[in-house]
Amino acid sequence: MADEKKKKKQAEEERPDPEGLGLNGFMNFLNKVAQLFYINICWLIACIPVITIGPASIALYSTIEKCLINNRGYAISGFWKELKANFKSGIKVWIPMLLAILVVGFDISHFYGEAKNGHAWGLVYLVFLVVLVLVLLTALYSFAYMAKFTDTTIRCIRNPLFLMLMHPFRNVLIVVMGIVLLLFAAFIPWTLLILPSAFMMMFVNYMEKMFQKMLNEQNAQNGQNAQNEQDAQNERDTQNEQDTQGWQNVQDGRDA
Repeated sequence: MADEKKKKKQAEEERPDPEGLGLNGFMNFLNKVAQLFYINICWLIACIPVITIGPASIALYSTIEKCLINNRGYAISGFWKELKANFKSGIKVWIPMLLAILVVGFDISHFYGEAKNGHAWGLVYLVFLVVLVLVLLTALYSFAYMAKFTDTTIRCIRNPLFLMLMHPFRNVLIVVMGIVLLLFAAFIPWTLLILPSAFMMMFVNYMEKMFQKMLNEQNAQNGQNAQNEQDAQNERDTQNEQDTQGWQNVQDGRDA
């Protein structure tokens, strides 16, 4: 009985529009905004220990993709479920990136101070600033990658890094949106209650299109490879049949 209830609950959570709201138009928009707010609060709470920012961000991405975009599952319970599922793997990827962010941040602070004191070589802080942006972008892409795929820790950093470097112009837009978010947070602090999840929702829409394109290309490539292998196998079979027929003819000639 307990198993049946568990299966029924799981099926209920996975079906589209689990709350049965069936909302359209403006009311649906308000419902999405409310869910973004709830998920954002969950994300802020989960980020209080800094080392959990990685798993929390993976859960944020995954929950938005499933609940808000594909209308599957519940927002709040879905977030904590995803956080638990991605906690260990998220920590393994986030800690090296966090250390890199701290080191680069220290270098920026040091060289910026030297630049303010009139030392020309202090302008090196601009290089470290670019490095910091690249590390943050890699972390963001890694959260999306880990929400979508299961892979080794090294690949969860390497593959997103390559993806990020392949789309420089899109990254400029992401950086601009991030700067706008920081400005809003600095001057209107209460916007932190919803802006991070709103930013992530835009990022999810972008990444899902990229992932879908990658999967389509991979499937097409796999299909082409399978077809080539089948053609090669058919050619080998035909050649074997011809060789067998030729050998049979030789044997028949000898018997005659």
